[in-house]
Amino acid sequence: TVSIDAAPLDHFTISTIASPKTAGTNFSFTVSAFDAFENAVSFSGTLTLTDNTNTLTPTSVLMSGTTVTVNNANITLAQSGVQITASGGGKSETSNTFTVNPAGVTSFSLSIIGTQTAGTGFALTITAVDAFGNVASGFTGTVSITPNSGTLTPTTSGAFVAGVRTETI
Repeated sequence: TVSIDAAPLDHFTISTIASPKTAGTNFSFTVSAFDAFENAVSFSGTLTLTDNTNTLTPTSVLMSGTTVTVNNANITLAQSGVQITASGGGKSETSNTFTVNPAGVTSFSLSIIGTQTAGTGFALTITAVDAFGNVASGFTGTVSITPNSGTLTPTTSGAFVAGVRTETI
């Protein structure tokens, strides 16, 4: 009888993470442990999970076996070139790069306009944002513009471009 055991842990691999993801939406990926000869090896311990947005949750996962699936990964900062790193047992591995897109519009942000003179036009920048503060770049609609007092023109903005509209009021 011949028994061949795997060599010690040499590296991890992270499954390909499809792109794009949406900010605040859970996704899954797997981390697997291998020896230097690409044999799957058992690893028991905590894997620390980080990303280059610093918004990844969870920040760790317990691995007990050759592969662990992270089912509830979530990143809230929208950007391109995102990568996740898994570290444990003195080894680390970085995922492929992927994009995290902003979630849908939840509110609008207005530029600070200061004191204005009645009858003189001024620029107002309106930005569509998601629940995480990302510019909701997919928003191309219009919004109603309503003053606290008095009247203004226009009362409806023009179309947004990449989630932003500068309107002369």
